[in-house]
Formats: sequence, structure tokens, C-alpha cells
Amino acid sequence: MYKVFLLANSLAKPGGAGRVEAYFIKALAMEKIRTIVISPKPHKSNMDLISDISKESIKWYLFTAPKLQSLNVGGRLVENIIERESPEVIVLFGGLPKRIRDVARKVNAKIIVYYHMIAPWYVEIRGFYRKYRWSDLSMLYFAFNLALGRRLSCDLNPWDCADIVVVNSDYMRFLARRYWGREPYVLHPPIEIEKFSYRLLTSREPSVI
Repeated sequence: MYKVFLLANSLAKPGGAGRVEAYFIKALAMEKIRTIVISPKPHKSNMDLISDISKESIKWYLFTAPKLQSLNVGGRLVENIIERESPEVIVLFGGLPKRIRDVARKVNAKIIVYYHMIAPWYVEIRGFYRKYRWSDLSMLYFAFNLALGRRLSCDLNPWDCADIVVVNSDYMRFLARRYWGREPYVLHPPIEIEKFSYRLLTSREPSVI
């Protein structure tokens, strides 16, 4: 039986990113695939999505969101868990850290990476709209590592090490072709409208979309 490792950063938040991760977990559980999940404590809306599945095939490692973010950037704990569990497939959401690539090679695991937004576009847009305000610590951190020639992730060309690259929209696929010269798969975040569709227009609350 396959063993799949998921690094799910967005389960703690409502919205499309967290729902994609919850549905990945649900799909794997329905197929009875052994799944190791590292995540923050899931938001109630995401927990509701997976409350009806068998937990027998899922092993959870729960961390606070800030702790998980620090582990992604430079911690050894995630790598130790991957080495101990030795999965055949590693699924990442939102980015591909070099450290995860290295440990994936060590355990001979395939990599699937799912992008809610691709990194080169994100950096360009932040720089454009913020007018390169280097007082912004995240931009300063990015510039410092760039100046030292340090790349902490493989997101400038994920095909260098990922076996499957997935994005969340046709627009991100268009940008992937622009930046990477390759075409990824597209998997749209789920949108459930059935529970709202039965209401008559006259009985709905006013809302802005």
C-alpha cells in the first residue's frame, strides 16, 4: 500500500487553500491510502469536510501555524518525520522548500507540489505594488538571500525536482507558461453551492460578491 506525506499549511484557515488540502486528505482516506499529515489544527469548516472519513489510515502531526511556518523554512523536525515515515509520495501545498526536496531524494519519494499562486509572479506583484519597500521584513529577507545567492526553495523552476506540478486556475497555468515555459496541471479549489441553491432569491440575505 502506498504511503503519502502531506505538508498542509492552510488547514487552519477557511477558504479555498484549506479546502483543497482537506479534500486531498479525504480523497486519500476514501482510497484507504496510508497518509501522514503535518498541519496546524484544522479550522472547523475544514474539519467538517473530513469528519465522516475513517481515521485509521491517517496519522496526524499537529503544530501551531507559526511553529509550522518556522519548520518549513529551516527546521529539522519535518525532515525527521519524513525520514522516519519514509513515504513513497510527498504532497506540498504553496511551495517547494529545498530542504524537503533533499529529504525526498534521501527516502526516494516522488514529489507533487500544488500552487495557489506561483512564486515568481507573487514576488513580482509584491515588489510592483509595494514599490520595493525594503523596510518590509519579508522583502528584505528575500533580497538578502538573493544577494547572497541563496535560494531557499525550488519554486523558480519546480520541474527541476517535482514529479507533478499543479496550479489552482487557468490563470496560474498561463503565468506558469510565462515564467517557467512549462504547462502544469490545473485543479480548481472546490466550490459547494448545493446548500445555497435551494433558497429563493426573495429569501436570501443581501450580499456582495
